Amino acid sequence: MLFKATLRHARISPRKARLVVDRVRGRSVNEVLVELGMDGKTAEPMIFKRAVPMVRKLLHSAIANVRHYVEKPENRGMEIDEDHLYIQEARVDEGPRLKRFRPRSRGMASPIIKCTCHIHLVLEERKSAEEQVDKHPDKQAGAATTTAKAAGSVASVKKTAPRKDSGKNPASKRAGKE
Repeated sequence: MLFKATLRHARISPRKARLVVDRVRGRSVNEVLVELGMDGKTAEPMIFKRAVPMVRKLLHSAIANVRHYVEKPENRGMEIDEDHLYIQEARVDEGPRLKRFRPRSRGMASPIIKCTCHIHLVLEERKSAEEQVDKHPDKQAGAATTTAKAAGSVASVKKTAPRKDSGKNPASKRAGKE
C-alpha cells in the first residue's frame, strides 16, 4: 500500500530542496527521522540545509496519513508496522515562479525571480524476505536463467586487434619524428 504526502508551493528553489530529498530517497523512515532531527527541537539534524524542516514536516504528515488510514472503520483489520515503512519515492518538482522587480537607476527595474517547488513523498511498507519469496516463485526462476544468458553473452564477445596507423594522420607523423 502506498501512502502519499505533498508539500506544494514551498518557498525554496527546487535545486536546494533536491539536496535533502536525494539523501532520504529509498531509506527507512526511522533512519530519516534521526538524520533530519526527530521533532526539530530535541535532536540536532545531521543535515544542515534550509529544506530540512520542510521535508521533516512532510514526512511526519505522511506517517500521520498511514495512521489515519489504519484507523478508518473499513480498514480496522489491516496492520501496518511503522518500523517497516520506507520512502519509496521522493521527488521535487518546479512550482510557479514569483516575479518581483527591484528599482534601478534612471527609472529602470531589474527582475527578481523567486522560485517555489512541490515536494512529494510516497511511503510503502517493506515486506519481509519470506513474503516476497512466496508471492513470486516464478520470477526468481526467470532471474536465474536471465543471469545465465547474460554470462553466456559476455563469453561470446569477440576481441578485435587494435588498428594500425595508416600514416594519413599528420599528428601521428609528428609523433613519430620526436
